Amino acid sequence: MHEQGTQSDILEGIAISNSSPVAKAASVLMSINNVASVIDVCLTCASNFGGSLKGTAAENDSTVAYGWAHQSSSILPWELGLYHGNSDSKKQLSANTNSTTFSQTQVNSPAHTIRSGITNQAIIVSGVEVTSVDARKSCYSIILFHLGELLRAPLEQQRQLGETMLVVATNSCDEMFLQSLFSFLVNQDFIDILLRIQSPRLESWLIEEKQDCTLLWRYYVFHEQHIAAADVMYRKASTDSNTITLNERIECLTRAVNSLRSATENVSSGEYIQKLGDVEEQLDIACLQQRIVSAVIENDLSPRNQIDLETRLLGVSELYNSYAGPLGLYEICLFIIQTCKRKDPTTIETLWRSILSKELAMSAKSSAAQNVLKRLRDGTPLSDMQEMNTSEYFEDGKWISRIKEIVVTTGKELYGRGADYTFPLFLLASTLEGELLKTL
Repeated sequence: MHEQGTQSDILEGIAISNSSPVAKAASVLMSINNVASVIDVCLTCASNFGGSLKGTAAENDSTVAYGWAHQSSSILPWELGLYHGNSDSKKQLSANTNSTTFSQTQVNSPAHTIRSGITNQAIIVSGVEVTSVDARKSCYSIILFHLGELLRAPLEQQRQLGETMLVVATNSCDEMFLQSLFSFLVNQDFIDILLRIQSPRLESWLIEEKQDCTLLWRYYVFHEQHIAAADVMYRKASTDSNTITLNERIECLTRAVNSLRSATENVSSGEYIQKLGDVEEQLDIACLQQRIVSAVIENDLSPRNQIDLETRLLGVSELYNSYAGPLGLYEICLFIIQTCKRKDPTTIETLWRSILSKELAMSAKSSAAQNVLKRLRDGTPLSDMQEMNTSEYFEDGKWISRIKEIVVTTGKELYGRGADYTFPLFLLASTLEGELLKTL
């Protein structure tokens, strides 16, 4: 189920079953809860195959003279049985050389071939080819195997020991090991534990290797780097790609707003407050765009560039002129004007008359009622409308409850939110109670 964890378990199991001295040493050290030494031993061995001692207790140990191994294409005699124990191979190797530097050496079995050098060179033992990369990974896997066992343990004391082991492990400067460690924690669903690690290397790994915006955002949020968290989510929301849905973009903008609010609570900065206002406005516009998408689906409409509407963040002008207006979504047109704080009485009046006319697209028995309805439509996109609802007459008055519902619902969203001019009370009162009701 967890690829990285399974691989660690397999490699560690192979090492033990083949009498690997490293795996055996690690097991003994784990039996006495000496987790720091497990890491030092494994990373010290890994340093022979391209790993690093930096950050371990062995870094300044004068008795560990492995530095020369990196400067030559040599191999230590004991390295042959380090992972896949084979005493015959080691005896043959010792018999064939009196120094630690040699060229290709043949052992009795055809499968046993030693090739000189460490980096990207192969050691074949007992029919299994082991490169320096494999050897290094085996060292890392021993650490990860025992770490996973502790972090998954049922007892709190064992889990705390695992946390201690993790602290020691993250102090390593072995970049390859750290990448293996971070990947292991992700693949084993130790996400919360991973995010608690405060390390520039983890941050770099999340950005450059993992490239998971959500995980990076969670890391910044946990460590209260709110501006960085907001930037990550805002960049994802603004990505110019149709592979991100509008809902995902809205979620990203919401997270960016929340992070910016947290930032402004701690630091009173005019720049942050301005940025918060800008992102909040963009979020409001994106939510209006989502309402247009919902209306398109509910009413089976076919706007042009529907893919853009459903995947990209569009500006208010495009939403108004290319979608809400042409599709007859006049209430949303009013919400766009409110969001932009654009005071345009003529346009607002036209929109409200359009809303009422759309609901009153019906026949009238009297010429007076017909004239009132015609005047209401004049100057609106519905002025040339020919099709009327013949199943309902204006004089029946059934439209009153529907009009009331529309006005009340729309008014609640418009009035008292800093743009009251989008809800013109005098116009609505004079139209509804004056002209329309008096005509009944």
